[in-house]
Amino acid sequence: MIIETASKCNLKCVMCPQSLPRDNEHAVKRPKFLEDDLIDKIVPFVKNLKAVQLHGIGEPLISSSFWKLLKHISKDCWADVSTNLTILTDQMIDDLLNSNLNVLNVSLDAANKETYQKIRMYDFDTVLNNLSNFVDEKKSRKQKYPVVYTNMTLMKENIHQIIDFMNLTIGKLGCDTVTVWPMNNWGEANHNYNRAYKDWTFNYDEQGLWDYEFVYNQKIREAKAYAQERGWDFIGYEFGQTET
Repeated sequence: MIIETASKCNLKCVMCPQSLPRDNEHAVKRPKFLEDDLIDKIVPFVKNLKAVQLHGIGEPLISSSFWKLLKHISKDCWADVSTNLTILTDQMIDDLLNSNLNVLNVSLDAANKETYQKIRMYDFDTVLNNLSNFVDEKKSRKQKYPVVYTNMTLMKENIHQIIDFMNLTIGKLGCDTVTVWPMNNWGEANHNYNRAYKDWTFNYDEQGLWDYEFVYNQKIREAKAYAQERGWDFIGYEFGQTET
């Protein structure tokens, strides 16, 4: 089951529908958070799930419904959540580590603060500090789960940073896995995302990698070889590839 605990997000990343103006037909216009009465209705099903994804288009950690449902995930269920990790309190760390969550997947998209600021427009150091605090506390408790993934949505602006990204998140911070994927090609809808920001002008088609398959595949192969040499876990697919 996929449960979108939040369709609201506290970031407006350049390649995400959350960045679109409300009057745009592709903007996110669903209810902001999963309603309490609906949570009560699905809890009996959640308790018996074998696998669940607790996120959709929004940021789950800012939603009370995520934290309510997390308590009902059984140890027999494979549960994962994707988060920007911009907000992480000591209580949140404790709740996550005391849950049956299997994967905490953190979206970063960059190996340095300059690129992160362009794509995600938030403070890079704050997120890295949150990530470090979580990993350190998990290690202090000698827990295997949740395993910590960090991910990149690849575009021309950041594709050359994959190895630096692994060095940062796995090598320095001690995360478990790096996973990457190319930015989606929405066809005619791509132009909806084009706009001038303070530090750069984002053009979706120019940043997309679908016309640069050779470069993309080369960078994926380089990253795989680099990770294999170090015994690191890297997940990334070449264009036209269905499995590693």
